[in-house]
Amino acid sequence: MTADLRRLRALTDHNSALVVHDAVEILAGLRDLDHHDPGVGLHLLQSLTHQADACLAHTIADAHDRGYTHNDLRTIIGFHD
Repeated sequence: MTADLRRLRALTDHNSALVVHDAVEILAGLRDLDHHDPGVGLHLLQSLTHQADACLAHTIADAHDRGYTHNDLRTIIGFHD
């Protein structure tokens, strides 16, 4: 492990909001949907959430392979005792 865990804690900020907003717009365009419709917005956000969840399992396994401990991952993800 080479990363500074203090800089890796999960957070929601302006940058992550911009990325999600852009991802919703891009996915809407790819699916030819109107992202301004609240039902469509919910569909798109849920699709992105499911995709991110699927990616988490692979990323966690890779992190373990690279030497991150369970406690390291708990810190990054934001779990606190």
